[in-house]
Amino acid sequence: MDALLFENAKKFDAKPSTKFPTKNSCLTIVYAKTGKRIELSKRIHEMLGNAEKVDFSFDLKQKIIFAFADDNGSSVKMNKNKAVIYNAPLVKEIIEKFNLDFKVQTSMSFEKYEAVEGNENVVGIYLA
Repeated sequence: MDALLFENAKKFDAKPSTKFPTKNSCLTIVYAKTGKRIELSKRIHEMLGNAEKVDFSFDLKQKIIFAFADDNGSSVKMNKNKAVIYNAPLVKEIIEKFNLDFKVQTSMSFEKYEAVEGNENVVGIYLA
């Protein structure tokens, strides 16, 4: 993946909050009454250097979310084999920006990802 995509990506406006992916999924977005969160697979979290805080940016044209280690990002909570980010405003913003439809489901999982060349601890996840 071209590093220029990441460099031109826009950061989400949502700030960190104080507060079951499919077998091959790298990212799951959960939008339920019981909670709103992002779940990263163990592999993706390892690619992010097992960061304690993660932030996200996006490229609407390519339908990519970039996950990257960032001390100003959202805290990561480990739960079994996944890294969980509890940030309801971020989840809502992703859903709105990418027009994801949660009318008949409470979660969506995505499988395709790539490391960003020349940028350690940055992964691009395709939402298409």
